Amino acid sequence: MNNLLVFYRELRRRRVFTVVVLYAVAAWAVIQVGDLAIDAGMLAGLSLRNLFVLAIIGLPLALIAGWFYDISRKGVVRTAPRGADESFSGSLQLKDYLLLFVLAVVWGGAYVYVHTPPPVNKSIAVMPFENRGNDPENASFALGIHDDLMTQLQRIGDLKLITGSSIAKIDADASVRIAGLKLGATYIMKGTVERVLDRIRVNVVLIEAAEEQQAWAGSFDRELSATNLFSIRDEITSAITKNLQSVLSPVEETRIFDLPTTDMQAYRLYSRGRQLMTSRNKKELRKALKAFNQAVEIDPEFALAWVGVADSSYLIAPFDFDNIRENVRPAIDRALELNDQLGEAYVSLGMVYATEQKMEQAEIAFQKGIELSPNYAQAYHWSVFAIEGPENYEKVLALMQKAALLDPLSSIIPSNVAGTLRSLGRYKEALDYHKQLLEVYPDNYLTYRHIGELLVDYGRLAEGILWFRKALEVDPDNMMNYTYVAGSNLHFGDFEAVASVRKERVEKNDSKDIPLLILDFVTLLAQGRSGELPDLLDGFPPEITGSRFIYRWYTHMYLIEGDLQAARENLLKFEPGWANPDQWPRLIKTSKEYACNYAGILMGTGDEALGKDLLQQIIYYHEEILPGLIDDSHLWFELGWCYLLDGSYEKAFDFTEQRIEHGHIWSDSRGTWSWWLIRELLWWDPVREHPRYIAIEKMVEEKTAEQRDLLRQMDEAGTTVP
Repeated sequence: MNNLLVFYRELRRRRVFTVVVLYAVAAWAVIQVGDLAIDAGMLAGLSLRNLFVLAIIGLPLALIAGWFYDISRKGVVRTAPRGADESFSGSLQLKDYLLLFVLAVVWGGAYVYVHTPPPVNKSIAVMPFENRGNDPENASFALGIHDDLMTQLQRIGDLKLITGSSIAKIDADASVRIAGLKLGATYIMKGTVERVLDRIRVNVVLIEAAEEQQAWAGSFDRELSATNLFSIRDEITSAITKNLQSVLSPVEETRIFDLPTTDMQAYRLYSRGRQLMTSRNKKELRKALKAFNQAVEIDPEFALAWVGVADSSYLIAPFDFDNIRENVRPAIDRALELNDQLGEAYVSLGMVYATEQKMEQAEIAFQKGIELSPNYAQAYHWSVFAIEGPENYEKVLALMQKAALLDPLSSIIPSNVAGTLRSLGRYKEALDYHKQLLEVYPDNYLTYRHIGELLVDYGRLAEGILWFRKALEVDPDNMMNYTYVAGSNLHFGDFEAVASVRKERVEKNDSKDIPLLILDFVTLLAQGRSGELPDLLDGFPPEITGSRFIYRWYTHMYLIEGDLQAARENLLKFEPGWANPDQWPRLIKTSKEYACNYAGILMGTGDEALGKDLLQQIIYYHEEILPGLIDDSHLWFELGWCYLLDGSYEKAFDFTEQRIEHGHIWSDSRGTWSWWLIRELLWWDPVREHPRYIAIEKMVEEKTAEQRDLLRQMDEAGTTVP
């Protein structure tokens, strides 16, 4: 206490309190005057916050100066120590000058800090250019010019470009400030395009969104030609990079300012193909493919048009390997032969490799695509197809979030972000994410369907069915929506409801496609009519029945029938890597539905030692590694089968009971890999009479009955989703 009193008296003697009062008054006065000056525009680059920062930084410096120094008639002198004799001169010594120098440096640094302008936020959204002509063809022309500018800007790594699918969702009448807020863009570019006879006029303006202040404007009136159009594009790009202080490397300049084609007709066809491809509707995709093919016929050296041929061909039939081999890959190779700096071509190549399960090559191609087109949202979105295993789910999430930043109003990308959260077992986050999406996209059927899947995953089957119905109501033209509604009724054994939905679907569209095949396949399995499956498959087109998916379902069928040799042959058709033990560590992570099954198949077809080795690897991964990677490892249902094959029956019962407690009874909302199918596998045969197995069957029956009653009550009450 005495020490505090002595310190207090010393503060008074050194007049530190006087310094505090004087400093507070002076700081207040400076802030008031500064505020007026800022409002009057006299202190450009400064804000009221800057003045407060200076005042806060200055206070401890003023206290230090007040403690050591005093101002007298002789100038600045050192404050005399307590009890100093008459001989104390107060003259400054070397250490005093050093301290004053340090204080001056700190003050100077603070001054420089508040006067240094913040780094430019280099985010920009280029709004669709307005067509000033009456000819509908001119509207398509304006869209083409806009799209080509976007393609060029997405190659600049020093920019953050908000992509086309997001800006298309902004109301044309929205203010620049609102558009900037919704898109997360600091700058907004608007433009108009007018074609008069053989001349083209393009007017553009770059606006700082928050203040709605014009940063740059340009007007171009040129003779209509492909060369002039690309010249206008280049000048606009240069203006954007200059105003946003973006730095282009010499390599980037060479890559960005290219001349894709000199033929105007080829350019028109390419632009039309790009616009048609945005719908992802197969009818429009075929039109897009035709336009791209016509473009490359006119100009065989138009590399971007070859990318269009590849992408539209792939999207028409993404799992048709003959199509990939004969149409997609040759187009990509031709594009890269003409221009090996096209990021879009490498992204397309990555998807081909990923579809072919060549993941290392796919990852290399995607990384090259991102390097060359760092603002291409699709590159980040598609690159996740080359990333396998739960240990990489966080990496997948980061890539999806990056894609969402570049395309913030996309309805597909954020939905996939939520799907990744679901894979991580972060159920509540995923559900909240989807529900937030609905506030932005109330008509997006995928969000309703994904919410339904989440609810079913966690035992809320009745509620999930309501969400599947809503997805079907929102988009009755999507055939997979019928499969989800009908397939979820298989859990109740309600075959009348399944037949009713199927009839409605066929009346809408009777084409024999993958969604209908899934529905019919699982229905026959649920009814115990697996012997009719070959006849079912014979009625579908070869491009469907020859796909990898069909071999998977045949494997299901043979496993249920107990024909392990046939199951082995079919399993190796769609996943030949299982034949190579060196591939097992990867497949255990990525082909989880078949890991334990293949171990059992090996043990039952003469390779017991090999099967047991695989079995131990799977159990180790599930017990020691997987729980540290995802929040709910019980989502991976096959571990119970491994325990059965290992003879660890109590562990199998424990695991299955825990899954039921977590609500993981109906693991696939379309009907596959749910309890009614899982229990038919022959691995359960040794324990079917065991009391714990019988109790598990009873638990599932009771929970299914609860959900059936709940659905009936909700239907009677007219309950619908929010």
